Amino acid sequence: MKSKFSFLFSLVGLGCLALAPTVDGQTAPTFTTLYRFTGTNGGGANPQAALIQGSDGTFYGTTAAGGTSSKGTIFQLSTDGKTLTTLHSFTGTGGEGSNPQAALLQGSDGAFYGGTSGGGTNGAGTLYRLSADGKTLTTLYSFPGTSQLGAVPNTLIQAKDGAFYGTSAGAGTSGVGTIFRLSADGKTFTTLYSFSGANGTGDIPEAALLQGSDGAFYGTTEGESDAPDNALVFRLSADGKTFTILHDFTGANNYATLAAALIQGSDGALYGTSVGAGTTGNGTVFRVALDGTNFAILHSFTGGTAEGANPYGALLQGGDGNFYGTTLRGGTGGYGTVYRLSGDGKTLTTLHLFTGPTGDSLRPLATLLKGSDGNFYGTTAGGSGGDQGSIYELIFPKLTALSITRTATAATVVYSGTPGATYQPQFASTLVGSPWTNSGPLLTADGTGRFTYTDSTQPQPATRFYRAVASP
Repeated sequence: MKSKFSFLFSLVGLGCLALAPTVDGQTAPTFTTLYRFTGTNGGGANPQAALIQGSDGTFYGTTAAGGTSSKGTIFQLSTDGKTLTTLHSFTGTGGEGSNPQAALLQGSDGAFYGGTSGGGTNGAGTLYRLSADGKTLTTLYSFPGTSQLGAVPNTLIQAKDGAFYGTSAGAGTSGVGTIFRLSADGKTFTTLYSFSGANGTGDIPEAALLQGSDGAFYGTTEGESDAPDNALVFRLSADGKTFTILHDFTGANNYATLAAALIQGSDGALYGTSVGAGTTGNGTVFRVALDGTNFAILHSFTGGTAEGANPYGALLQGGDGNFYGTTLRGGTGGYGTVYRLSGDGKTLTTLHLFTGPTGDSLRPLATLLKGSDGNFYGTTAGGSGGDQGSIYELIFPKLTALSITRTATAATVVYSGTPGATYQPQFASTLVGSPWTNSGPLLTADGTGRFTYTDSTQPQPATRFYRAVASP
């Protein structure tokens, strides 16, 4: 049989079989603050939602406060992170919304869609559309004032049928939340499901929906009404007619409080975070199958100075299979963290500790965004010590395989990485179901970023895949 050797290296990006792919580094990233909000001169303040990257490559987001009327803003950040432009300042008057807490969605038509927690004709929040050029904002729907707290719509998604779907933390027949549909043209609003708030039935959904690979919608409820056991993972059929509870956070370490959207992992299962619950009550990362079976807590946050606590944002799965996220609290001074959790849930690594209002801000509420450059982007809400929030970037070292050669006795891979960084060579016999094995000592890239790995295993295996993992 003819021997064959290939190499694979997987960091934050997807590993691939090719001669010289470039992927992201699996190491502690470099943290950079791109912008600090001040709330002055008509600028925004206190962003609570994730950024999105538009089709033009620039970043877009919302602030819950600030702007010319102190009612929040929509902003654009240049690709290099150097120029922030306020596209719209909400007024909360004339039927317009105010105080957007939800992220934007760029629709298939190029326009941006979102929700506000206040304002509108009933003062209970709105859904809106901002033209692709950022010049024209149109209120598409004003929620009825049937809830003391208002509707508080969460981030929208555009489903496979072209319509927009979302949840509201208020409104509905019992005033504790809904699941709704807005037609693609923004003209027809339909309430698909109203939460009752009764014990064990769910209430106050705080996060966006996920449309799964099966076409159904999946989501979470926060569960902070007077009735216990209302933090749920749920499923709504694709036609919007059948609501099913997949998991109820009951029993020991209850009062989980689910504030983040679910994601569907590369294995097809659902992954999410809880603000509370876990062995110390500081929150968890959990996994559950699409049918509600095989629920498991992958990690319980401990808090303290070294590890985060209370994750509010959703997870982001990197191409390496690991999960990335933020915690609202924990870490140095309790200002929050950015973390990485291995795909098997066994190893959590703190990537960044926020240092507070006199440092690099605090309260990272939002989900991370992976930009087209492979780096991660996020926001902090600020909120104390005069801090009005920030936009930050996590830059991962890049790694490129330059060549692979083989002789009768060895295989040699030459990499180009970050000068001075250390890397652990690894190999596997297959890409699926085979563990990666460390091979040899750590290697240090030279002043040009190059380092060489040689596999002298005897006898030479018929097939072997290679990667180099940056050492934290």
